[in-house]
Amino acid sequence: MKNKFIGIMLLIIAVAWAVWSVFTGVTGLAKSGSELLSASSQKGTICETKVIFATEIFTVEHKMNFILPIGTEHYYFTMSEDGASPLLIKASREWYDKNFGADGMAKQPVTVKGEIQSHDARNYAKLSELNSKLQQIDKNVRVSQSVYLNSMYKTHYGMRLAMGLLSLSVGVAVLILMRSYRSGNLSGGAAKFLVIWMIVAVLGAIVLGFASNAV
Repeated sequence: MKNKFIGIMLLIIAVAWAVWSVFTGVTGLAKSGSELLSASSQKGTICETKVIFATEIFTVEHKMNFILPIGTEHYYFTMSEDGASPLLIKASREWYDKNFGADGMAKQPVTVKGEIQSHDARNYAKLSELNSKLQQIDKNVRVSQSVYLNSMYKTHYGMRLAMGLLSLSVGVAVLILMRSYRSGNLSGGAAKFLVIWMIVAVLGAIVLGFASNAV
């Protein structure tokens, strides 16, 4: 009875997590169209801007259990031909190395497209300090402390979708094991394989969950 209850709870959790992850992944990847980036751009909107200068100005490191490195968020202060961008842009280090020289100037104007997303509340103090430093250089320059432009939003949602599919596979495995427990039709080898797969899938989903926050 206890094993059955545990199995049902695992199934409910796996399915709920899977549905949420698949839904957010699919809806995120399905977003289309864009508007010009501005200080009034709203969270969830796909925006684009043309960048002629960029410099990495803010990073956030992610570690699982404070030990295992998962990834690093790279935020760039950018400028277009119209002046400083009102939002930081999150992009990969490879993106910067490919498009900008050592002085931060673009090798050619770079069009950046991404989704407006919210900064983690834990970063507000650092962002406030960053704005103080920027305003020491130019009193008219500051960046949003609440939102940023995520140029890697498709990778983020792709990871969410993969996490959901792994979670769904765990739910399917639990369902098969529960049914086989009643009928006894599943061989010992197949049962062991399903248990091993469940462990691997759960760990993979957890890692993807953490890693998706870094992109």
